[in-house]
Amino acid sequence: MRHDLADTLNRACDCVSTDMDALTRLLGDSMPEGWAQSLVASHPNLFAPLPVFVGAEELEAMRATIAAVERVVALPAYVERVLAGADDATRHASGARGVFFGYDFHLGQDGPRLIEVNTNAGGALLQLALAKAQRPCCAEVKRAFDVPYDMAQLEDRIMSMFREELALARPGAELRHVAIVDEHPEEQFLRPEFELFVALLGSAQLSVYLVFRQRVPRERMVTVLEAIARVNHGLLVGSYEVDIEEGFVRLKAGLDFTGTELSPALVLNLVTTVRDISNVYDEAITSVMNAELTPSEAIALVEG
Repeated sequence: MRHDLADTLNRACDCVSTDMDALTRLLGDSMPEGWAQSLVASHPNLFAPLPVFVGAEELEAMRATIAAVERVVALPAYVERVLAGADDATRHASGARGVFFGYDFHLGQDGPRLIEVNTNAGGALLQLALAKAQRPCCAEVKRAFDVPYDMAQLEDRIMSMFREELALARPGAELRHVAIVDEHPEEQFLRPEFELFVALLGSAQLSVYLVFRQRVPRERMVTVLEAIARVNHGLLVGSYEVDIEEGFVRLKAGLDFTGTELSPALVLNLVTTVRDISNVYDEAITSVMNAELTPSEAIALVEG
């Protein structure tokens, strides 16, 4: 689309192009009854009724900026400068690029401006439903909505990204689990996207993980395992786990919803359970990692 046509449509085209009934139906296809209506009520400004049109010149400028960034970040001198002083984990090159890795631009009279390199951009499944619910008002707008791929196959393309990323990081490994990670998932504005991905992944089981930033020092491993065993013994739901080789600690809780619907309430209950356990025991486990307290002292401190 030419820049002048995009500008004209942005200024003068006020036709409502989003079919909200179709959008609600599309969002609800794979979700429990009432989920889509609840989303529209809780996120009234999530979907805009009007599109923003982007001209070919702006698209080409964005492509040129992205190409320039990727040329620079591939330079050995740049990599060494950025990673100077970084720890081994940060320096580790996994080979993966990142699912939904993207570039965020703001559009203005001076053209597009890069504002963020986003390593975990959200909203893909929500936007997919939005794109399918468009109702072009004229031939020019219809051409603007044409995309160079079949939107019906986009979900398969998304799943392929996960498999390709795993193949880059761990050649030959089988994709069996995908972790959806957020520090405060219950407060995340795009939590509905998390729930859509749970449905897309097609599992009848859902797990929530909270992963510690700090790894267990090898010399503290046995002591931390004792602390975790003491904690897990008293938990009715959920458990702490340790990767013995890598030193990672995580808190996990899950549920099996085979034969029933995965409702937003079930997801919220699971997330809340993990958060509440974390609030009680994470600090105690960290104190054992840091050799500040013995396992018995740390657990007694939080359990009273």
